[in-house]
Amino acid sequence: MRNLICSAIGVLLFINSPFAKANSSCSFQPRQVSAEDGKSYYTVNSRAPTLYMISRDVYGTPKYWSQIAKVNSLKPPYPIEPNQKLLLPMPPKITESAAHAVLTSAWSAGGARGLTQLKQVCKPQSDRAVATEVKEQVAADQVAEAPAAAAPSEPVQEKVAEPAIAPAPMEPEHHAESASHESHWIFQVAAVASMFKLKVEEPSHHVTHKLDSKLNYGLELEVGYKTSGKMSYFAGAGLEHIEVKDSASGKTKVNDPNLLGFFVRAQRQLSKPIMVYGSFHYLQHIFAESGDHHDVVIDGVFLPEFRLGGMFETFHLGHWHSHLIADVIYALPAKEGHHDVESNYGFHVGPRFIRHMSEHSAVLVTLLYRQLYAKTSHTKDEEQAAILTVGYEF
Repeated sequence: MRNLICSAIGVLLFINSPFAKANSSCSFQPRQVSAEDGKSYYTVNSRAPTLYMISRDVYGTPKYWSQIAKVNSLKPPYPIEPNQKLLLPMPPKITESAAHAVLTSAWSAGGARGLTQLKQVCKPQSDRAVATEVKEQVAADQVAEAPAAAAPSEPVQEKVAEPAIAPAPMEPEHHAESASHESHWIFQVAAVASMFKLKVEEPSHHVTHKLDSKLNYGLELEVGYKTSGKMSYFAGAGLEHIEVKDSASGKTKVNDPNLLGFFVRAQRQLSKPIMVYGSFHYLQHIFAESGDHHDVVIDGVFLPEFRLGGMFETFHLGHWHSHLIADVIYALPAKEGHHDVESNYGFHVGPRFIRHMSEHSAVLVTLLYRQLYAKTSHTKDEEQAAILTVGYEF
């Protein structure tokens, strides 16, 4: 409905503009839209030489330019050529006559240069018939859309900022960043489930403990700020409840069953498929050693930890994205109680699946494998863990 109203306003503004009064309207080259195997295709000519103008020509608004680029695998600066056939993400939403007025209004909005370019791609004809047909089409579309008002609407994309002067015919289009690159706050809440195996060697006692966890669970909260550029900054905290037993004796004493963690992270989008990040964490890791009662005593020790890694987009289909995550972990030496941690390092690797619900909200499902190696003054530890995180970002 909003598209139809915008189209109607554009028609009325054009009819009453100085350009329309000083010049009769014009006729562009015919719009060439064809259907093949249930799909719609658009053949480029001078009436709409850029993705913005093609989006206007078939949908009455420039906001679908990115979808046209996506389905045709076009990359910046999105060059297109005369007679090039482009796949459309959906069938046209306006008639050719309605598109005529929308394009004319868009060209004339470019000032003197736009008017000059408009004269180069059109020839005189009566504008009153065009305006009448456009009004009739808008009214018909409003009636046709009324019964479907209750149907789910398309995800609304933010309007894309355009150059003040329309690009010259066949010139690659230079566009501003889309709404997804505007500055905004990000909030995320996530449920965490994990399981791990921990092997602890005590050379002084000639003992090796093999610990298995049950299904651990927890909660993570984070807040972030995405700048208008390619940088994003995050801070968050997490709490996880663990249950562990010795696979041999079954006797364990867990002094810290609830593990806390805090972090800050900075990330940068290097390109569309590649993002890198670095983070600092202050969180509890578990360490174990033999107790006084032939059991295994488990403590949570806070360690300052650094992570450096990246995400690579593996596929993108509609609202679904998939990324491969990999990072390396290094913790600084620390001492807490009788645990003197000399080193702790490892890595994470695994996929993340994202389902975008709207422009700024998404469901994220992450499955990571973690491998850690640690050395204390009394033990050598090796941990293997599987971590599932299901979060909502808004």
